[in-house]
Amino acid sequence: MANNLVKNNEMARILDMTPSAFAKAVREGDFSIAGVNPQGHNLFDVDVVVAEYQTRQPVAELQNHAELMPKSLQGGRPPKTANGDSTYDTNDYLKIKIINDTIKAKDNEVKYKLRVGELIAKSLVKSQGAELGNIIKSTIDNWPSRLSPLLYAMRGKTEREIRIFLEKECNELIKDIRSACGYE
Repeated sequence: MANNLVKNNEMARILDMTPSAFAKAVREGDFSIAGVNPQGHNLFDVDVVVAEYQTRQPVAELQNHAELMPKSLQGGRPPKTANGDSTYDTNDYLKIKIINDTIKAKDNEVKYKLRVGELIAKSLVKSQGAELGNIIKSTIDNWPSRLSPLLYAMRGKTEREIRIFLEKECNELIKDIRSACGYE
């Protein structure tokens, strides 16, 4: 077990991360510390940290829009050639730039549509729908108490006269709802 414990820099090298990026991930709680050596340095269990890294990698790539990138560009730093140069070429750079510009354009399009009123925020639609529902409910709830004395007074009227009366009352109900909603 003790042979499987390594310090910060060695663990970062195993994961192909910079030591500062690994230290930040540890501070944020992404990787668990297995212990502390006598000098006070954190020690990490290689197997545990590698497993934690592998479970977090798909989420990290998704958050960075890596799923939109060509497979050769996903997963961190570009591989190095024998002379130390990166294997990225101009085409790869242009693909990344196009993807980035596309994401920014989509975001700006949504913001513009919100500003000009083509799109409405979901929370605003929900609140307006709830308000409209409350207006309609309260208007309909008042209808029986308003109609019951009138219908009682219509005893002895024909079916046609009652129907005409109810149609007028329904039209009044619709007018009440429209005016309560701000429509005249």
